[in-house]
Amino acid sequence: MSSRGLGKYTYFSQDEIKDYLDEIKKLILSDRYFISVRDENDAFIDKYRIDTDKEKEILLNLLMII
Repeated sequence: MSSRGLGKYTYFSQDEIKDYLDEIKKLILSDRYFISVRDENDAFIDKYRIDTDKEKEILLNLLMII
């Protein structure tokens, strides 16, 4: 255990992480996700004119690099 105070809820096996990310991917692909309504999120979406398809593309690409 590190000196940062990490507990039992911060250790996950690679398989658990893969399963979790697979579940997130399924939710994104089935349109069962949302992006929190925050000023900075709205400003970013407006600034770069990001539509729903682009949101999904960005989120799925993030999952691919993890």
